Amino acid sequence: MRKMRPAVEALLLSGGLLAGSVVASGGAPASAAALPVAVPSSAPAPVQPRIVGGTLVRAGAFRFTVWLSTGCGGTLITRRHVLTAAHCVNRSGRDTSITVTAPNAGIRTEGPKAHSVKVYRPARFREPTRGYDWAVITLDRSLPRTPINLATRRPAPHATFRVLGWGTTYESGYIQRRLRTVTVPYVPDLACSQAYRNIDVVLIARQMTCAGRLVAGGRDSCQGDSGGPLIGWNGRRWLEWGVVSWGNGCARHGYPGVYTEIPTFYKSIVAATKR
Repeated sequence: MRKMRPAVEALLLSGGLLAGSVVASGGAPASAAALPVAVPSSAPAPVQPRIVGGTLVRAGAFRFTVWLSTGCGGTLITRRHVLTAAHCVNRSGRDTSITVTAPNAGIRTEGPKAHSVKVYRPARFREPTRGYDWAVITLDRSLPRTPINLATRRPAPHATFRVLGWGTTYESGYIQRRLRTVTVPYVPDLACSQAYRNIDVVLIARQMTCAGRLVAGGRDSCQGDSGGPLIGWNGRRWLEWGVVSWGNGCARHGYPGVYTEIPTFYKSIVAATKR
């Protein structure tokens, strides 16, 4: 997407229709997580001081957010289960290769750690723009953090969200050490679909939620934020509404970020924690 994060970006650059236009938001191999991500030079986004238009998270806040050794973010939805993007993991089955860190003071590499024992990824997942971009990682032990609750209903028309992540603060930037957040408004399906039609991408409305400043741009998730949460306050607690998935560049005007819509997959996600 703007995003597509390195792992998916490599797939697209290998000959996909969207090469150079649409990039996933985060899944980079650990060895590549600190490298700048190449983006098209034809439409660069302005350099922003934070997650792309955001701020540092105060120490101790949003402790359900975790960092994956694959170069992605994620959230604890139980103490032993992490929700992330499908493009951040390989496939379903036994997998002991992923280290998950529950950051102290928002520093992605510092804090209690656990390792994956298995992964569930929807069998119908192919790439972020084609939907089913979510996965659940089962850990070898519980992490000492309070999990986040998942949304079960679609957002209200005028909803406002926060995005959290350690991704780059501008296109072609570097993964960050400290957790950052940015506030983004909900973008209705019709407006988002029309925007992405300009680059021949079809939005799967019932699977995808869009958020960002459609006209102004300047606020967004970016490379390295994939798998992280799109959250909203319901008056009593934070709920996770979406998983950072893809978008055209980072914070470009006219192209909001696209997130896997959790209410659509709620029952499947819960079932995955019980497998």
